[in-house]
Amino acid sequence: SRLRFHTNRTNESVMCAKEQEMVGTIQKRAERLGESYSIPAQDADEECERELELEIEEEEEVEIEVPQKKPVKETTWDFGRVFTENSPTSLPVTVIRLGQVVRQKMKPDSLGRIRWSDKVMCTDNFLNTVADVTGAKDTCLNHYLRLVNSAILFPDGQLLLLSEREADNILVLFWNHAQVKRCQ
Repeated sequence: SRLRFHTNRTNESVMCAKEQEMVGTIQKRAERLGESYSIPAQDADEECERELELEIEEEEEVEIEVPQKKPVKETTWDFGRVFTENSPTSLPVTVIRLGQVVRQKMKPDSLGRIRWSDKVMCTDNFLNTVADVTGAKDTCLNHYLRLVNSAILFPDGQLLLLSEREADNILVLFWNHAQVKRCQ
């Protein structure tokens, strides 16, 4: 029957008796050998598809209403000290290790189990971007993270992440210092 279907579909001439017998033998052997086999790929595909659906459900963005916040006024400090100090811990501003911040102020907790470098620090101004209406700083930073766009590498190998305002002030001092040196 499959042979007839094939010859009708392809408009091929009918095979001779010997060829038909050989094709019939091959078909019977293939059917017999294939009887006890199932294709587990279909089961695996279905399982993978179910797992993917679960992952997609977990990853779907959940809309939450966050309480009203107000921007935190940044602390001004002696920005010129970045040019004279060997370590960010010597600066007249509160600096915190990034790993400590992640462990204490970010979710999920699995982020805190990552081995963050002890050489990456951030200023209090970099961390604290908003406060609630009473003025209390946020204990969880997930919704109000600042993008890293400025950092200073100190001679001791530590890296200090800065807020935009801090970076702007330091750049002004840097350019003023560079112009004075050129004029001398």
